Amino acid sequence: MPLIRLGLTPFGLTYYLDNYLGYRAKTLLVSLNAGTSPFYTHYYGSLLGRTDEFLTYKNCTLDLETGLWY
Repeated sequence: MPLIRLGLTPFGLTYYLDNYLGYRAKTLLVSLNAGTSPFYTHYYGSLLGRTDEFLTYKNCTLDLETGLWY
């Protein structure tokens, strides 16, 4: 289920594209954001991946999150 949203950061406006994927009780979020700074000419952005309850054993769960920034 994709979601497009606008965000405000210290660098200026940024645009987010969030994609939620689900399989049984597991969820995966893949998020891409990009923007430009009004004070600099550089573009910035990131790619983020996040899971909830990736592995479950008894009362313990493992959640994973990774991100790449430019």
